[in-house]
Order: sequence, then structure tokens, then C-alpha cells
Amino acid sequence: EWAANHHGVVVSVNCQSEMAIPNSDVMFVLDVTGSMDDDDANGVRKIDGLKKATKCFFEALQKEDISSVSPTDCGTTANPSGGNASDVAIRFGFVPYSVNVNVGKLLPLTYVADSWTYQSREPNWIVGTTWSPVYGTETTPVEYGTPDIDAAEDWSDWDNTSNNVVIGSTTYSRRFNSTEAECNATSAPSEQSSGGTGSMQFQSQNPNPPVHPTTTSVARYYKQTTSSTSTQYKYEWSSSNGGRCRLKFKTRNNGSTTRNYSTTVPVTWELSRTFNGWTYKPVTFNVSGLKDTANNAWRSSVSIPIGTNGANIDANWSGCLEERQTARVMDGDPSNDWSPVPAGAKDMNIDLIPGPTDPTTQWGPMLKDVVYGRHWNGSRTTNNLGPNDFDWNEGQTTQYDPSCPVEAKLYKQWDPTAFDSYVNSLQPTSYTYHDVGLLWGARLMSPTGMFSGLNAPANKDIQRHMVFMTDGDTNADINSYSSFGMDWWDRRQNDGTSAPSDAWLESNINARSQAICTWVKNKNITLWVISFGTDVNSATQTNLQNCASPGKFFTAAKASDLVDNFRAIASEISLLRLTS
Repeated sequence: EWAANHHGVVVSVNCQSEMAIPNSDVMFVLDVTGSMDDDDANGVRKIDGLKKATKCFFEALQKEDISSVSPTDCGTTANPSGGNASDVAIRFGFVPYSVNVNVGKLLPLTYVADSWTYQSREPNWIVGTTWSPVYGTETTPVEYGTPDIDAAEDWSDWDNTSNNVVIGSTTYSRRFNSTEAECNATSAPSEQSSGGTGSMQFQSQNPNPPVHPTTTSVARYYKQTTSSTSTQYKYEWSSSNGGRCRLKFKTRNNGSTTRNYSTTVPVTWELSRTFNGWTYKPVTFNVSGLKDTANNAWRSSVSIPIGTNGANIDANWSGCLEERQTARVMDGDPSNDWSPVPAGAKDMNIDLIPGPTDPTTQWGPMLKDVVYGRHWNGSRTTNNLGPNDFDWNEGQTTQYDPSCPVEAKLYKQWDPTAFDSYVNSLQPTSYTYHDVGLLWGARLMSPTGMFSGLNAPANKDIQRHMVFMTDGDTNADINSYSSFGMDWWDRRQNDGTSAPSDAWLESNINARSQAICTWVKNKNITLWVISFGTDVNSATQTNLQNCASPGKFFTAAKASDLVDNFRAIASEISLLRLTS
């Protein structure tokens, strides 16, 4: 009817399209397990193929050149140049994974618990009858009395320097041939002073020794001396040897000031004790020393009393974590227990922000120097083992797999040099636990989780992508030190009445991985999955295809295929858009 009444009316429509890469966040979840050290069908080490493919992806999406890959490497005819438009933000993050991931030092201090329980050891002590003083924290030194002042001494006689004098970047020659006028015109070094304040020198303690039980504090006395020496220089001409200009010097002691200081040290008392071996068992340690609260920073070690004869050691921390509370799977088949995710699985509540007073929501530092597996007569045991219970050589078995991958990276915009350097740092190690990689990939990129301020900036539309690449089947080992502790001994994921088998762990990992993939896709994140190599079985291929967003699953038999896959993904991300 409208057309009949408006015959001949001209209607014009304006639309415009432009080739514009959208603001994009790409999180690489990359398998860096031990099998990535193997060669592909063409004899290329798979980890090297992954590095090349990742760099080619950067070039295709960022449009900037990485010098370590050539156009031939990336299947192109020329290096990229020019970059993207100034209003386009492309950010990349990384989660390299194997049996665990290295994310701890990316987290706020309150997200990690102050104490954690490990399969470890505890010293045994024989307590004696003699009381020994235990000194507390010494107070800040306080000056007292009148300083002792020594007056300055007279200047020494002038003497020739035996070497050239270097002050800063200027060298003054100790002698040179010259006329008298030239020598008089030559500038000598200005007066130099050296010295300063020395260290506190202990003098005495009162009472010494302290008396049990009446002494509750002692006074300590110190001296500290400040002194300096000055040196003057001049050039002086001599007619000998045809005329020479010599650099001379003289010195003096400028005097010193010695001050007196006192401190107070609290004293408590304990009975003397003698180390009497170890008991191997689960032990809860204070790990809050990893937190440098004054500087809001992480330390790389913490003091733990498991050293020789019960002494403290500095237990190193690379940044890997033990996982927070999960839900126990109470039957022998975990394959159908994670859809839906069970109640109480706080680890699978991906957006759950840890409560500073709720350790079930926090993570624990993975301390490879602290854990011990217990053995009795050559077999593993969950029994506590004391110094009279076992052969020491059997009891002191440390963890089987203490590896921790390269540190993960939060989203940021990378320059080609930094991107190249980070990718080159990836190294293959350990077993294949897909769930831990996917879990932390989801946590680090979620727009509604612990990093929402970074991942969902106001007034900016962002396309979100996870690129998940693996070269193989799930490969678990109950002897490894994983994100759930020492699985044979800790048994945090099954019913706890017996140790899980490798096959049970692998089934659980696969089911958890599928649940995480579903969460990622439901978060409007495009999930790209690449299966790399020829050793992936059909069941794993099916799981990986189910994990991917529709149409986003790729297979790569060899490294060159992987490069093609990565470039195809980058091309799809930067497709033509209708902008108005």
C-alpha cells in the first residue's frame, strides 16, 4: 500500500564499512609440558614451532615486525609494518601450563593464605633441665652521655704522588715535562675528604649473664665513631731533568667524634633442648613471610624450620600455587561429576574473590623445598613417621616433580622486542594438567572476576579471545607435586579413603576442563582450541573439539600447520566490520 501511494519516491540509504581491527584481548593458554620437547613429523621441536606460531600471530594481529621470524617463517611475502590505528588496543596475556601454573606473584598479598599445611617434617626435641635466655627484638639505639671528641691533627708535609690521581672521570698526571709557567697554570685536584660513620661497636651488656628467672630484659651498650681525612693537592715545578711539573699532596686527620648508645633487649626463658630427629607428617607452617607488606610486594623465599638439626632454611618460592578448596568426588568415576559444578568447589567458582580471613577461598604457595613423601619399607604410607619408625634414607624422599613454568602474564600491550623475549623464555617441563591452565586463563581474563578493573575498562568495547593450544592427552602422576599438593598423600580431590590412581586423576582433569571451557564460552569469550601433533588420541580430540567455540577447533600435525592455524585465528579476529 505504501509503495502504491508513494510511486516514484526516491529513497537513499547511506552505509559505510571499514577494515578495522576491534579492540581485542587475547589470552594464550599454552601447553609447555614435557612432550613439547619432542620433534614433530618434520623433525622440528614442538616448543620451537609454538614459539614461531605465537610470534607470527602477533605480527598478523599487531601488524608489527618481530625480527626473529621472517616472512617465510610466517607464510607471508613481507614483514608487517605500520601497526594498527592509534585508537585500536590489542592486548595479550599468557598462561603457560604443565602440572601447574606460575601466577602467585600476579596476585594481591591478601589472596594468599598466611599459613598452609604441607606433607613435610617437624623436628623432635629432648628438653633438658637448664634454662636458657631467648633474646627478643632489640630497641633502636639511643644516644647517651657526652661524645668523646678528638681534635684535628696538623697537616703533613708535602710529598710527591706515586701514581696518577683519578677523581671522577678526570685523571691528573703525577708528573710531566713543562715550563715553570705551564706548571703554574695547571689545575690540581680540589681538596678531597674521605671517611664517615663506622658501625656500632658492642661494648657490654648488663646484666651479663642474665639471671633466671628475674631478668626480663638486658641493656646493651655500643660506641660509634665518625671520622674523616682530608687531602690537598698542588702542582710544583722543578728545574731538574730539563724542567718537570710534579703533583704533590698533603693530608691531615680531621679529628673524630665517638658517641655512646644504649639499647634494651627483652629476655624470655626456655629450657635447653637437643635435636632428636624428625617426624614426617602434615605440618602447618607460617608462610606470611613471603609478603613484604611494607612495599606491597612479594618475596622469593620464606624461613621454615626444616633445616639441619631443626634450623630455619630459606624455602624458595617461584610463584606456583596450591589450589583453594575444591569439592571431593566421592565415587570412582569423576567423568560425570562436574556438570553442573558441585557445590563447595570454590576453586571452580572462577570469579570468587578471596576473603582475607577465609583460607578456604585463598591459595597457598607451592614450596618445593618443604614437601616430603613418606615411605615405609620401600612403600608409600600416610602414617606419621618418627625417628624410631623407619630407615632415614627411605623417609626423606622429597617431591617427585617440583617444576614450575615461566610466570604467567596479565593483559598488556606489548612491543615486539618484549613479546619476542617472553615467548623465547617458554620451556617444556613436566606433566599435562589441562584444567589448571584453563582455570587460571579464565581467572586472569574474566571481565567480572578478580581482575575486572583491568579486563573490563569503562567505555571500551573489547572482543575477548582465549587461544588454548595443547600437544597431547591429559597426563597425570599421583607422585607429582601438583596444584592440589602431593596427590598420593594429600588426597584432596577424591573421597580421601585411598589414593587416587593416575587414571582417576586424568578423568577428573578432563571433566573439570570441560566445565571450565563451558564457563569461558558462557562469558562471551571466543575459545579457540588447537590440537598440535600426531600423538593425540581420538577421545582427547573429541574433548578438545567440545571445548572450543563452534567452528573454532583446529588441528596441526606439524609446526608449519600450527603457524597456519595461528595466522588463521589472527585473521578471523581482524575481520571486516560494519561500523556505521
